[in-house]
Amino acid sequence: MTVRGRVQNGVVIVNGGLQLPEGAEVTVSYPVASTIERETSPKRLQLPLVRSARPGSRMLTADRVAELLEEDNVSP
Repeated sequence: MTVRGRVQNGVVIVNGGLQLPEGAEVTVSYPVASTIERETSPKRLQLPLVRSARPGSRMLTADRVAELLEEDNVSP
């Protein structure tokens, strides 16, 4: 049986005055508005990621980043 209702003061009130027996096991579902569209929509990226007085003054390659991490004794 599917019964519709509303929450009123934290209690589910079923439509049509239907009364369920005390202790009846029920399942309540709530149709949540889809947020997937917002979560998966691409976000604009603002460059540079790190602000600098002289952007583009350093050429970083994967090898150079590895060297810097090694110099600071940071594991990849």
